[in-house]
Amino acid sequence: MMKKLADNDKKFIVVCTNTETGQPDYFYPNATNVLTGSCCVPLLYRNPVYLAGIRVIDGGIGDPMPVKKAYLEGATDIVIIRSRIGSYRETKGSLEKKLGCFLYRHPPNIHRSILNLADTYNEGIAFIDKPPLGVTTFQIAPQQPLKSNMATTNTKTLEHDYLLGKELGKKFIMDSQNDVNMLLLAIVNN
Repeated sequence: MMKKLADNDKKFIVVCTNTETGQPDYFYPNATNVLTGSCCVPLLYRNPVYLAGIRVIDGGIGDPMPVKKAYLEGATDIVIIRSRIGSYRETKGSLEKKLGCFLYRHPPNIHRSILNLADTYNEGIAFIDKPPLGVTTFQIAPQQPLKSNMATTNTKTLEHDYLLGKELGKKFIMDSQNDVNMLLLAIVNN
């Protein structure tokens, strides 16, 4: 899979969080551990992951909604696939963040990133809701909260949410094709 991504002419960028700076680092996939690093949840992943000599963890800590990065890379049509309902906004002070800050108080930059996670997440949502001129955003998001969470191991629960996501993706593709066909029809008829 990584070879196919690396050989593709489309940009595919993976976000990881640098444990020294607490900031996002962006990688073009050329090694199998890039994807591992991007989803390396602190405390749940046994071994540290290093990319380019940098220890990295879950990219969702440094940049939980990397739409601005897509824009800065030149994207004008941005599709966001969310595991939360479209109206979800992050709140400060949740138990996970407090626990994460306690367990990750060293290095301090990760601690700071966890404390600022709600603001960082919601800034990404604000970008999605009001993108710059010439940029269009599309969200694929469930209508109801998923049954699974980041620690779910029940196969049936995971399969349920996987199939839901697959259906939402198919619906998005069909709706997009219908929009293009309607636009082409309108152009031909004018």
